[in-house]
Amino acid sequence: MRDAERGAPAGARCAVCRSRRPPRACPAKEASICDQCCGQGRRRTIDCPDDCRFFVAARRRALVRLAGLAGDLESEREWFGMLNELRQALVGLRQSGPDLRTDLAAGLANAAETARVRASGLIYEVRSANPRVQRVADVLGRVAADFEQGKDGRPRIEPADTVRCLRYVERQARAAADSGMSVESFLDLLCQSVSRGRD
Repeated sequence: MRDAERGAPAGARCAVCRSRRPPRACPAKEASICDQCCGQGRRRTIDCPDDCRFFVAARRRALVRLAGLAGDLESEREWFGMLNELRQALVGLRQSGPDLRTDLAAGLANAAETARVRASGLIYEVRSANPRVQRVADVLGRVAADFEQGKDGRPRIEPADTVRCLRYVERQARAAADSGMSVESFLDLLCQSVSRGRD
């Protein structure tokens, strides 16, 4: 007998922890998993598709929390696409690159300052002596440049507005730290807030 609501045979166990009852059909695992494993693994150890209803609900909550960190829901609405790609870039760096715990805020500040100098018309790149900080700045700078050039169908954004977006994400990271949130927790929040496609 199958529980229609749960999508799993009676007596089935979560495909991840193998102990709890699985109330959720997970499209990424192609199996049923429990609420706890879904929440803990979402976009961390489980490769959730953008259209999973549990991910969609969690993404909404994450975006509201991010907006609350900077107190600026209007920026979230106005620059949604660019903010999503900046956050995607940070999540990608976390998965493949340096330990961002000490370098995140400095990399964001470096990228924002480089963009500000460029927007003022000066040809000068603000560079960090720390290669990990510079890597963060370079990756974010490429996202900003892609929007300024309208590359690959992105909406064209003025350099002054890319500076605003970079400063906004930097402000969120600093507000998260000031509230006692660890960098890892902040990156988890970013991880839950991004779609893989373009918004």
